[in-house]
Amino acid sequence: MDNHYLDEKIIVFKNQIHQLRLQEEELEQLQDQFDFEKGWIVYQTKKMPVKKQTILNMFDMFLPKSFQVMNDTFVRIKYPALYNSDAVIFTNEDATADILFHIQGVPFIVENLPEICKIHCELLSQTHPTVKIIDVGTQTEGQTIFSYMMFVAPGTDHAIYNLVFCFCIQDCLITGACNCLAIERENWEVIFLKLLETITDLQMKGV
Repeated sequence: MDNHYLDEKIIVFKNQIHQLRLQEEELEQLQDQFDFEKGWIVYQTKKMPVKKQTILNMFDMFLPKSFQVMNDTFVRIKYPALYNSDAVIFTNEDATADILFHIQGVPFIVENLPEICKIHCELLSQTHPTVKIIDVGTQTEGQTIFSYMMFVAPGTDHAIYNLVFCFCIQDCLITGACNCLAIERENWEVIFLKLLETITDLQMKGV
């Protein structure tokens, strides 16, 4: 057999192997990844840059890099009850996804978190019967234990998906919410939960 022909077959074979390896690497990069220390995450084949943010001078957590503190004008319109409060609200570029935190300023213990969410859930069902409650639970896998409830509420123009949560930092109760358009729930729900898992008490760093 012609050696030149064999050489060409070997080159073709090596090229095919190289292409397969590149395809495997591309597929691996598109798989869901939540290693926040890399500075980005991947969810549903989409890559999202993230940053570590210090919040309320009490804890750190990772947020999408595109999220910024909501300006007072938007707070007054979107969250009038929180205007001029100590709440901090982060939002994305088009203000369709928000994450907010509010110090309740009362002593609290972690063991009572599920009961707080249960009470809120019951009150919500009684006062807003049109709200669709999706899930209620407690997450213990991250840096900080938090309880949450998920629900969809009717809005002025669109239904809104809400993930309301509470956790303890330095024996203080902090409540908050993540929300987005209900039609974008699949894009945000898992990301919201994963972000909350990165909450770290500043006093516990290095302990």
